[in-house]
Amino acid sequence: MKTPRLGAGLRLALRHVPGWMLLVSVAGLVASGLSVVTAFALAGLVGDLLAGAPIGGSLGLALGSVFARGAAILVRDRLATATAARLAGRVRAELLDVVLRDGVSWRALGRRDAVSGLYVDAVEHLRGYVGWFLPQALVAAVVPVAVVVVLLGIDPVVALLVGGCLLAIPASRRLWNAAMSRRGDDHWERFEAYAARIEEAIRGLGTLLALGAVRRHRSRMAGAGEELRRASTAGMRTSLGFSAVMIGVVAVGSTGATVLTASAAAQGRVPVGAMLLVLFLSAEAFRPQIELGSYWHESFYGLAAAERIAAVLSRPPALADDGREILPPGPPAVELRGVDFTYPGSDRPALSDVSVSVPPGAVLAVVGASGSGKSTLGRIALRDLDPDDGAVLLGGIDARALDLAALRAATSRVDQDAALLSGTIRENVLPGGGPDDAERFEWAVRAARVDEFADRLPSGLDSDVGESGARLSGGQRQRIAFARALATGASLVVLDEATSALDAENESLISEALARLRGQVTMVVIAHRLSTVRHADLVLVLDGGRVVEFGGPDELLAAGGWWAAMVEASRADLAGVEGR
Repeated sequence: MKTPRLGAGLRLALRHVPGWMLLVSVAGLVASGLSVVTAFALAGLVGDLLAGAPIGGSLGLALGSVFARGAAILVRDRLATATAARLAGRVRAELLDVVLRDGVSWRALGRRDAVSGLYVDAVEHLRGYVGWFLPQALVAAVVPVAVVVVLLGIDPVVALLVGGCLLAIPASRRLWNAAMSRRGDDHWERFEAYAARIEEAIRGLGTLLALGAVRRHRSRMAGAGEELRRASTAGMRTSLGFSAVMIGVVAVGSTGATVLTASAAAQGRVPVGAMLLVLFLSAEAFRPQIELGSYWHESFYGLAAAERIAAVLSRPPALADDGREILPPGPPAVELRGVDFTYPGSDRPALSDVSVSVPPGAVLAVVGASGSGKSTLGRIALRDLDPDDGAVLLGGIDARALDLAALRAATSRVDQDAALLSGTIRENVLPGGGPDDAERFEWAVRAARVDEFADRLPSGLDSDVGESGARLSGGQRQRIAFARALATGASLVVLDEATSALDAENESLISEALARLRGQVTMVVIAHRLSTVRHADLVLVLDGGRVVEFGGPDELLAAGGWWAAMVEASRADLAGVEGR
C-alpha cells in the first residue's frame, strides 16, 4: 500500500504560517473546550430541573458557554481564512521566484510543468487543506482523548466503546489515503491536460478558424473535459466513501453509548444527571472528528496539490547560480570549446564538439538546415542552457563563473516570434522602467523603425499593444522587439531568425541599423535567409550539430564548400523570383 502523503502540505505550512496555524488550532481547542463546558452545564441544568433546584446558575453557564463558543468559532474561521490567504500568497511568491529563476531554461528544454495550473488552482486547494484541515487535525487529536479520560471517571464501559470507535476513524482514514492519493494525482494530471488544451486553443484560435478545425478541436477539448469530470467524480466518490464509513462508526459509537448509558440509568447504577452528561460528552467526543471529516472531504485534493507544489519548489535550479564574476565593459569575445549538448529524452546530440571563437564586437552568422543546432548554440551562448561537456567563455571568463543576474543584464535576445507584454509600446521597449540613456532609447526606436508606425497611432509610443501585442502586426511586434534589444545597451545580442516576419524593405533597414552597431556589441545572428547575414564578419555552418565550416564569408565563398553552395542557391532563388 502506498504511504499516505501528508508531509508536503504540513511542511509548507510549517515553513510559511506556523504561528498562524497554531492560533487557528488554539481557537479550535477553545471552541471545543466550551462545547464540553456546555455539556456539563446542560447536564446540570436538567439535573436541577428534575430535582426542583434553582436553575439560574446552570442556565447562565449554559447560555454563556454557547455564546462564547460561537465567538470562538468566529475567531477560528477568521484566523483560518487569514492563514490560508497568507499561505497562498507566500507559496505563489515562491512559485513565481522559481518561474523567474528557471523559466528561460524550462522553455528552452521544452518542459511543460503547468506552473500556471499550480499557481492558481492547486494553491486554492492547498488553502483549505492548510487553513482548516491541519489545525482541525490537532483539535481532533486532543479533544477526544480529553473527553474519553473524563468519561472513564463516569462510565468506563462507555468510555472504552467511544474510545474504540474514535480509534477506528483515523485507522480507516489511513486505509483510504492510498486510494485518495491516486485519485488526487489522476485529477491533477487530467486538469493539467485540459488546461493545456484550453491555452493552446486560445493561442491558436485564428489558425483553427482559418483551417476550419474548430469543431474537431472542440471535440478533443470536450474529450479532455470528460476525462477531467470522470477523474473528479471518482475522487469525490472515494472521499464520500470514507465519509460514509466515518458516519457509520460515529453512529455505532453514539448509539452504543446511548444504549449502555440508558441501561445503566434504568438499573440505578448511574444517576439521571450523569446519564445526560455521558450522552452529551459522547457527542462532543465525536464532534471534532466529524468536522475534520468535513474539511477532509473539501480539501483532500490539497494532498496531491501540495505534493506537486513541493516538487516544483524543491527542484534544483536549472542553472547553477554561484558565479560571482562580472563581464568587463564593452562587447565580449565569445568562445565555445568542445561544446556537447543533448536535450533530455533525445538520443541525438543537438551540438557535438562545437568549437568557435568570435572576437569582441564581431558579427557571427550561424547558418544551416533546420534542426542543425543553430538555436541551441544561441541559447548556450546566452547561458539559457549549460553544455553537457565543454565550456563557453564570455570575455575570457567561463560563463558558469559569471553572476547570472549580471549576465542577463548584459545580454539580449530577439526571437522569431517576438514576445510582447500587455501595456504600451514604450513599456515594451523599456520593460524594466525608464531608460538609463534617453538618447539611446530614442535612437533604438528610430533604428528599429518603431516611430514610423507609432506616429500613426492615437497615443504614439504610449499606445496599448493589446494582449501579447494582438493590436499590432507581426512585423510591428518584431520591430518593437528589435528596439527593446537595442535600448537595453546589451553588449551581447543573439538574433534567432529575428527578421523572418519582416518584409524585404524593413529587413534591409534593420540590417543596416544592426550594421551600424558593428564594434559596439558582439552579435550572433541565426538565419535561414542569407540577406540577413550579409554584414557578418564570420560565418559558422552547422550540420547535424557539428561544425562543417567556420571562417570569414569571403574566405568560405572562395573555398567552394557548404557556404558557397548556400550563397549560390540563394542567388538562384532570388533570380527566379525576379524573373517572374
